[in-house]
Amino acid sequence: MSYTLPSLPYAYDALEPHFDKQTMEIHHTKHHQTYVNNANAALESLPEFANLPVEELITKLDQLPADKKPYCATTLAVTLTTACSGKV
Repeated sequence: MSYTLPSLPYAYDALEPHFDKQTMEIHHTKHHQTYVNNANAALESLPEFANLPVEELITKLDQLPADKKPYCATTLAVTLTTACSGKV
């Protein structure tokens, strides 16, 4: 299983005038996508973790090799933040 970047539950221009559409689109499709890609690459060599749902992987971050933690922790934060946005 690979992690995928969830869609935002709102349009990129929904937060204007505080955040403009272009900033939101670049941040989501470029920055956040890179976090997901890096986590997937880091987990390729760890099949015991690569197939876990994101909610379970976050409970096992302490078991990951030190060189993989930054990629996975960042992606989990982004994924959970994106998945939970709009549910406030």
